[in-house]
Amino acid sequence: MRNNEPLEDRVQTLEERVKLLEEMFSVSSTPIIVQESMKIKLVSEKEYLIEKKPTDDVQRTFYLGRYLEEHKKMESFTVDDIRMAFKGARVPVPSNINDKINKNIAKGYFMESDPKEGKKSWMLTSTGEQAASSNMESK
Repeated sequence: MRNNEPLEDRVQTLEERVKLLEEMFSVSSTPIIVQESMKIKLVSEKEYLIEKKPTDDVQRTFYLGRYLEEHKKMESFTVDDIRMAFKGARVPVPSNINDKINKNIAKGYFMESDPKEGKKSWMLTSTGEQAASSNMESK
């Protein structure tokens, strides 16, 4: 941006940049173009599950927890966060998400975290992160 540009043009340019930044940090997972030379494509919940190929709801819950940490930058997640991720992936929401979380705890993949907004929350363990990195080869 040059200082000799008309003020209206500078304001318009800044408004466009702010709009792009706001879209980038919204919950939408649609592709966003920041500049022609720098394109950012966010991965949707559905794309993430297609890539990981989970075979049951326990694995889907695991991968969606990982998705929330990795792509949504959440330090921990609640049952409601997982439920919204299932809806975002457009797959049926399990009737008892807590059961799926507890099964991931039993496998050593999740551990309880500090309450989030007054609700119980969880995060991946280092074992869970390793399992996610290896795409749960030992399913």
